[in-house]
Amino acid sequence: GEVIGQPPPWWGRVPPGEVLAEVRFPPAAAGAVLDAAAGAGMALRGSAVAGRLLLATDGQLPVSALRKTVEDAGGRVVVLATPDDGPDGGVDRWGQISGLALMRRVKERFDPGRRMSPGRFVGGI
Repeated sequence: GEVIGQPPPWWGRVPPGEVLAEVRFPPAAAGAVLDAAAGAGMALRGSAVAGRLLLATDGQLPVSALRKTVEDAGGRVVVLATPDDGPDGGVDRWGQISGLALMRRVKERFDPGRRMSPGRFVGGI
């Protein structure tokens, strides 16, 4: 590769694709995460050193397999966009959430009538 003083034209842009996922992970797990993403045939942008990638594809997103690899490494996968963008479209957007019960109590306390963005957050909150 070549080192230059300015970023490439694609820097800071979201990779193209109908399905977009954000992956966050400990940098030490970069090898396993990159192997899982490469096996899925996705475009990716981000930084393995910072432990954050955006993955995009026009095909199927193997959420379960990718999420298992990433969560086993101490990370998270969040599906940001999918063509099935109905009320979750059958895709588990969030994965495991350890504080779900607390989040529900906070939502009930501050929005007892469920008027603010009902059902749009993790766990249907």
